[in-house]
Amino acid sequence: MNTEQYRPDVDGLRGLAVIAVILGHFWPNIFQSAYLGVDVFFVISGYVITSSIQKYKSEKISSFLLVFFAKRIKRLLPALLFCVATVSVLSLLLIPNATVSLITGFTAVIGISNLYLMYSSADYFGESVEYNLFTHTWSLGVEEQFYLLYPALFWLTISFIKNGSFRKNLLVSGLIISLIGFIIFSLKQPVTSYYFPLFRAWEFLVGVSVFFLRRPESGNSRNYLTVISILLVIAFLLPKSEFITTIFVVALAALIIHFSNAGHKVFKLLTSKILLWIGLRSYSLYLWHWPILVLIKLTVGVSTEWLLMAMVLTFWISSISYNYVETRFRYAKVSSIKTYKVGLVSVLSVMMLLVLSAKPLSGRLLVVDNYTGNKPVHSQLTCHSGDLFKCLDKGDNNTNTVFVIGDSHATNFVPSLKKVSEINGYAFRYYGGIEFIRTIFNEPECETFRCIEDDLEKITQSFEKSIPGDIVFFSMSRNRLYLPEYYDYQGISRRGLENKAGINLLNESIKVLANFFRERNIQFILVDDIPATCAVGDYLRVNYDINACSLSYIESMDDRKPLTQAYGKVIESYPSIGYLDPHLTLCNESSCELIIDDKPLYSDTSPHITEVSKYVLTDFFDEFFSSLPLEK
Repeated sequence: MNTEQYRPDVDGLRGLAVIAVILGHFWPNIFQSAYLGVDVFFVISGYVITSSIQKYKSEKISSFLLVFFAKRIKRLLPALLFCVATVSVLSLLLIPNATVSLITGFTAVIGISNLYLMYSSADYFGESVEYNLFTHTWSLGVEEQFYLLYPALFWLTISFIKNGSFRKNLLVSGLIISLIGFIIFSLKQPVTSYYFPLFRAWEFLVGVSVFFLRRPESGNSRNYLTVISILLVIAFLLPKSEFITTIFVVALAALIIHFSNAGHKVFKLLTSKILLWIGLRSYSLYLWHWPILVLIKLTVGVSTEWLLMAMVLTFWISSISYNYVETRFRYAKVSSIKTYKVGLVSVLSVMMLLVLSAKPLSGRLLVVDNYTGNKPVHSQLTCHSGDLFKCLDKGDNNTNTVFVIGDSHATNFVPSLKKVSEINGYAFRYYGGIEFIRTIFNEPECETFRCIEDDLEKITQSFEKSIPGDIVFFSMSRNRLYLPEYYDYQGISRRGLENKAGINLLNESIKVLANFFRERNIQFILVDDIPATCAVGDYLRVNYDINACSLSYIESMDDRKPLTQAYGKVIESYPSIGYLDPHLTLCNESSCELIIDDKPLYSDTSPHITEVSKYVLTDFFDEFFSSLPLEK
């Protein structure tokens, strides 16, 4: 068995890994796989933890676990709580709507942020997590969950299974099962494979295996260690892949730990002053680099100058954290029981701070105007979803009715249309959860018209009481017409990335509705989508720069073209269908802005119209009703 004590080269490898992670987050287009530095951390953790706990294998399990968890608390908790508490206070001052970040921070404090992010279906590379202040704590959750189980399993295995070969087989079996699960879920459910600890356990177990296989003399004659180290650096530059690059990086990290030895030039590089300095501070660097980067994105925006400033801030604050928080508590001579007590009180205190950081305090402490914390129109609408038949039922009322159907973008028009409809003597009904739209674009297995026949039949049934002279407005989001991975507008053209099969099914569906309404002398109006705004990062910065979020009129029209063309093909087949375009009403001739008359027009980048601007299209729809014959 390996009996080595402290290995400075492993701390140097930590330094290399954290540098990779920081570079990968700051410049993801260059260092595309550098985020895999986290996977190197997992391998190192498996190795180091086994090295630590094997010293206590002869003790009783109660005292063994008591000491182990007390050490983990002193090692991990103080720096984490310091970071979460400080960043939460900053979020109170700088971010109008940091609720998701605060929830993530809350779960991070109790070691389950990875599970929260998994169950909220947060894609690690998507915009949903790019602006979350505590996304990066997912890896701490994975580590902490591994620490909960592994020490007890280690002690039980060492104590009760004396057959070394059987113990080795157990280790290898666990590693293989976890690895197979990781590969399978990477292909089918990548979010689960990324966050779930069972599918990350193999990386820790690789580190455990290295500990049992390594001997102090392992690296004396390994001349290819230099090549392995170079390959690891190159791997951080490779394009992202489903799982191959991850396995490659883990294998290379394991080989370096196994073969690195005093006297080898790789050992000398890893134990150089700068890598060792960074490695010793790797935990604080990891904790701080991400929230600093997110705060920069949310305030002044990303530029080379500000990224370099964020890098300087990361190293400065991390040094403070390491010297005055991390080291001071880690080496404090405090009993295990007192460690648990102080740790519990500290955790509860930070959790209380996170709760208080939610509304209404956040609104009172903000140092910026809140343009991005506004609710969308549909948040106040009961038929944004729900029961289709109940929402569209006009009862026995013989008054002509205006109906609005579609997805949440159709409900953007509800307040304005309702107001104008009632002024003109129409009853009003709406529904924003039309199922065939979701079926076509959210269910990959829907490839033929048969999969939406039932959805369409429900819609036609819901209009059985409609009468000649009724008007049906249909609208939906442009985003749905693009491939799922390009659903969110990033501020760059998505043309060429359309979901062509889905668009064809959409055309057929709308034609079915058009034919149904024509036969009943019901006017059918297609309302094109509202303008695109800007990328999420620019949208969130509008609190600091009111002009940060805007898009040229031409770019917005170009992004909407697939939907406009789809409507156009339907109208070619059914010329009686009406068409309305609110685009120019919400834009000027050159650009589409987020703010109109000093009021936020959109609540997000989907976009959805805000509650405070809900009547912005009243005059637009009033022009349509003015063009109708006086006799309904």
